[in-house]
This record gives sequence, structure tokens and C-alpha cells, in this order.
Amino acid sequence: MSQDLEARVRELETLIKGILKDKGQLVVQSISFSDDGGKERLRIGVENGKHPRIRIYDKNHHTRVLLSLESQGPGIALYDHEGKLRVTLALSEDNPLLNIFNREGQQVFSVHLTNEQAILLCRDEKGSTEVRGPLVWIHNNQDRSAITITTRTPENPVIQIVNEYGEPLWKAPE
Repeated sequence: MSQDLEARVRELETLIKGILKDKGQLVVQSISFSDDGGKERLRIGVENGKHPRIRIYDKNHHTRVLLSLESQGPGIALYDHEGKLRVTLALSEDNPLLNIFNREGQQVFSVHLTNEQAILLCRDEKGSTEVRGPLVWIHNNQDRSAITITTRTPENPVIQIVNEYGEPLWKAPE
């Protein structure tokens, strides 16, 4: 072996020994995997020095899936083909949370459990909150009714009982 090659091998050995820590484990902040064209498609790492994350990229290097462990808990985020966030599923302080976003990035649907109580939140394109049932089905022989709550604007909430066809049987305010 030439002296130049021997020196390079020694440098590489020193580098590897510096990277390898206790019991021969490789310790790095992140590792990425590329496709045959050299484009990064998967990254596993610790971002911001404290949050473990796995990112999966499409062929255009848009994040499509993010699996993370944040200080509040674990989560999964799904992105569309343009890299826009569309769905999140998480445990926040051990309370499950599901969010769905429209193409403009506005949260349009959310379900979460807080203190063992489920909360459903829907928003229309204007940002008005709307909760639609059935929240509770009431069985009465063959008839089925549901209690729905609709908030078209903050000033005009409507609570109603509807039959199985969605026809109002009772509502307040009238």
C-alpha cells in the first residue's frame, strides 16, 4: 500500500472510532437514505437537538409523512403532493387528537378527547364552526333520532333533534 493510501485509511479509522461510541454503537444526529437518482427519500434523525423524527419524501423532495415525538407526545403528519399539511394524528399529553386541513391550510375538522370527553369541531370555508351529528342516536322502536348542534355564526347556534332522514323534529331557537 502506498503511504498516501495508508494515511487515508488511518484517517478513516480515526474518524470511525470517533463516531463509534460505547460498545460499538454508531451515534449520529441523523441519517438519510437516497433513491437511485441520489434524491433524499427518507431521513431519520433528532431535529432541533431534542425531537426524534422520521421524514418520508416524495420524488420532488416534498415531505409526505412525518412521524415525530414532541414534548407533548407522539404524532403523525400527512402532507399532500405539494407538501401542504393535510392530516395530523397525535397524542397530546395522552389525549388523542385528529385534525384535517383543507388545501389552504385551514383546519376544517378536529376530533379530540379531553378529560375522557370527546369534542368534535368542523369549520366551513368561512371559518364558521359547525358541529353536525349524529352526536347521540335515540332509539324509539324503529324510529331513530339524533341530536345535532350547528353553529353557522357565533351569534346563531342551533340545537335540534332530527329524524333518520335529517328532517328536524325539534329545534331551538325556532
